[in-house]
Amino acid sequence: MTNRGELSGAELDRIGHIGENFFSGLCLRARLNCSKLEPDKTGKDFIVEFDLAEPNKKMSFDKRPPPIQVVVQVKTILAKNKTARVTLSVAERLVKDSHPAVICILKIDKDDRIISMHLNHLFDDQLGRVLERLRRCSKNGDTKLHLKTITFAATTANAIPLEAEALSLALERLANAGMLEYADAKKRQCSELGYDEYGFTGRFSLSDVPVDEVIDGFLGLRDLPIQQLFTTERRFNIELPEAEAASGTIRITPNAQFSATIVITAVSTKETLALDSDFLVVPPGITGASGYAASFTTKLGIFVLRLGKWTFTQSGGFDRNAEHLSGEWIEFLLCAKILSLGAISISVHAKGNRTPFSIVTDNHPQAEWTSVLENYLAIVRKLEVINSKAGAHSRKFSLEQVWARRHEIDALAAVCTTGGTIVDIATDAGTFPPLEAEQGVFMTAVDIGCGWIGVFLPIEVTTVGAVSGVLWQGRQRGDVLLEQIVGDDVSHQFEQFRAKMKKISNVTTVIFQEPHASSNEGFARIEYSGGGDEIVTTASPTAL
Repeated sequence: MTNRGELSGAELDRIGHIGENFFSGLCLRARLNCSKLEPDKTGKDFIVEFDLAEPNKKMSFDKRPPPIQVVVQVKTILAKNKTARVTLSVAERLVKDSHPAVICILKIDKDDRIISMHLNHLFDDQLGRVLERLRRCSKNGDTKLHLKTITFAATTANAIPLEAEALSLALERLANAGMLEYADAKKRQCSELGYDEYGFTGRFSLSDVPVDEVIDGFLGLRDLPIQQLFTTERRFNIELPEAEAASGTIRITPNAQFSATIVITAVSTKETLALDSDFLVVPPGITGASGYAASFTTKLGIFVLRLGKWTFTQSGGFDRNAEHLSGEWIEFLLCAKILSLGAISISVHAKGNRTPFSIVTDNHPQAEWTSVLENYLAIVRKLEVINSKAGAHSRKFSLEQVWARRHEIDALAAVCTTGGTIVDIATDAGTFPPLEAEQGVFMTAVDIGCGWIGVFLPIEVTTVGAVSGVLWQGRQRGDVLLEQIVGDDVSHQFEQFRAKMKKISNVTTVIFQEPHASSNEGFARIEYSGGGDEIVTTASPTAL
């Protein structure tokens, strides 16, 4: 029995050997390969290695996983103590080793008996503790890590029975998923632990940069020229310089502060458009300008309010040759028209319980653009009327395509909305029935830029003799019926449409025109079967 007070160096070595011998004896009884590292220069007392997996029919030798290996530092302390000290240089080596690493604390009583065993696995929080201490030493300029220590506790939570099987199970569980997977996880922790949302901080000065450019820079709309850029890395709440001071340009990518619906209204015409947007504000404290600057990022582009004025940067993909659905084109064209009027109000309705607010700004109107946009907007809206009447599914188109068919779209939309359409067909001189308000139909197919539409128009037919022949005049007598023609073979699809509609029309006079890109091209065909007579004749172009 030894009466222990303050332990001398020799006594520390003696109980240390007792602890190491006890640990290696447990490994021997557990049939673990326990290799002692000599000389002990790195704080790694043992490498404990398990056997390779038993061979089986499902796994060839070349695919057998590597055996579990654990690095162990054994610390023997008196029974009355609660912690063991390890130099920071040793702790650094252990946490940066890709193998599982443990501090095995053995408590020894006055009779040199080991009475408890505790395993501190250097992973998760324990690994983070070591990294934090290392970073603080860098912050304080402490370079002699071998003179610094870090403590590890012997607690009930990390205690394991003094048995060979218990030690074997505890060590095996450390890397039960596999050594390669463990190494990857530990590597990630070494590089990622300790960072919060703002891992890096930058400080810089702006000189001779106009206020509107500063605003654009903080809204993420342009690069900013800066001087004296200092960057620091924040880890474990400890900041360290990342780089020397520098000058150059930076691009700020801000996060939207909240989502909102913005409603833009033309002050002069009261036309209104609502758009979903991400909202970002730059307060005066950042820019030095009076008042706030803000940006609203929408699918159509970015609205920026600054210094009492607004600008709009259009999103890519909305040129004349781009293809979009009619609803998307209407939103875009209406937005452009409202902006062209100059004076607008923007009200912001944030999601949640935020109070809406409004901003009124005034830019110079652009009348020449307003009329152009109105024309495009009118054509697309008429196209929607036609497609709705035809029950056509949504199809993408370019403004160039529908503008080239604007006359056909105008005429067909008028047939759908105003009625009173007159169809004039001239035929060569010959026999013709004297008709007065005879029930008939006119059928054709029209290219509207984004596809073909079959037209079935109920008419009253009147024939009039003329010097050069006969004028067959049809006046609209009911609602037009439109049907989308699907497929590449338009002529064939139209013939099916014509045959179907003729069968159900039950009229004596059928006038139809073969599909052409323009309603003024091609020839009409007249089929008359009333009064016991049957006349089939070819006519000159029709005119709606």
